Amino acid sequence: MWRSLLRAYSIDVSQMCRSGFTPRSHLAKKSRCKTAPTSCQNSLTILAFASLITCLTGCLNSEPMEKEVITLRLDTPSAGWSAEPLEAWKTDETIYCLFQLSPPDGMAAQVITTIESGMQLPRSEKAKKLVVLGKTWNWSSSDSIAFPESREGFLASLPDDASRIEIDQNEP
Repeated sequence: MWRSLLRAYSIDVSQMCRSGFTPRSHLAKKSRCKTAPTSCQNSLTILAFASLITCLTGCLNSEPMEKEVITLRLDTPSAGWSAEPLEAWKTDETIYCLFQLSPPDGMAAQVITTIESGMQLPRSEKAKKLVVLGKTWNWSSSDSIAFPESREGFLASLPDDASRIEIDQNEP
């Protein structure tokens, strides 16, 4: 079919090749001799291979980052309260671990209950300060835990040099 079209319209096969069309093998002969890669291609291949080896050896030689779990233990006025890790902030001396309290859904036993929640962070020798949002009762079982009114209030109280730390969302 193509042969008859080529004869009837005298189409230039070289133009077809440049446009992305590949003609059948009996219409346009391809050269069987292969050209050697240029020195630029060789250099890029060697550079890519060297980069891959360097990256792999660096990954294999590096030690995994040590983690530590910061645990919040808090007495609540009824069963069903929960605390979830929200975020962490660090300064030169302290790491602030922010947790969010959630009240129970529906009815719950009116008995003082201790809840526990953990936050996984990179290991550090800095002092840890626990901060809890969402407390609705007037007593506290721990003086070492801060209870700001809101997240915005907590962020306003942070020093200027504070920066956020990525926490693992997986349960520790």
